[in-house]
Amino acid sequence: RWDSLSDSERAGAGRGHFHLVKMREHLAKAAGDVDARVELLAQDLSYPYDYVEIAEVLLEADRSDDALAWAERGLAAFADTDHQMRGDSRLDDVALAGWAERGRTAEVDGLVWRRFTEKPGLATYQRLKHWTTETGTWEGYEPRAIALLEERGAANATAMANRPTPINRYVARIPAPATHDDLIAVLAWEDRLDEAWSVANEYGASLSVWLQLAAASETVLPLDAARAYVRDVEAQLDRKRYEPAVDRLGHIRMLYERDGDIAGFDAYVADLRHRHRQKTKLIRLLDEADLG
Repeated sequence: RWDSLSDSERAGAGRGHFHLVKMREHLAKAAGDVDARVELLAQDLSYPYDYVEIAEVLLEADRSDDALAWAERGLAAFADTDHQMRGDSRLDDVALAGWAERGRTAEVDGLVWRRFTEKPGLATYQRLKHWTTETGTWEGYEPRAIALLEERGAANATAMANRPTPINRYVARIPAPATHDDLIAVLAWEDRLDEAWSVANEYGASLSVWLQLAAASETVLPLDAARAYVRDVEAQLDRKRYEPAVDRLGHIRMLYERDGDIAGFDAYVADLRHRHRQKTKLIRLLDEADLG
């Protein structure tokens, strides 16, 4: 049936003859024909993950050299493109594992550092640390990575300071984007909490990063964590999501108790009740939860 198709029909197999493509792959797998499976998979290399699937077939067959060669082909194929999946970490991992097994440290370090500089953030920082720890070079990359995040944050802050004042009053009410989120997230993940709080208090942060920083700080800085969680309470109340807000308040009370400052919590709840006294559902939920 496949042989009866024209070249154009085969090219459109994903639309009209997907079942035939899959049947051929299953038959090749059942026959244990690795090369046939690779040949079939190689007919469509539109995405980086297509190369990963080929590499996995070869790794299953203990052909790690061939698997690495296909991974390297995949990296090269998308290196200078703007493909939406360029930099797919799954393809990177196949190449990185192959290079690490062969002691090709420079290539491991080069790829993870390039990915980090292309998109500095927590995820790429974690991958950089993981792989350069494997190669024994992390100590040299850590200060460079933090410095790059600091530079990027400073550049973002400068750009925000120099942006024109919005004329539209609705646009003017939109909060300015956080400039140092990536740096704060990395410092919190590294347990460098004093530095993370210093940056957050100076430059601000998005709510998700405040919450990440609060979660990392609950044990050693419970009051700081509680005050960050208050931001979430206020955000929930703005959206009239009263149940999650009250649940969060219960957690905040626990943090105030841990710090021995239950009076501070009571004062906050009293103020919250006063500011939102007309929201009868909220007041009822606070009463039911015995909060203030």
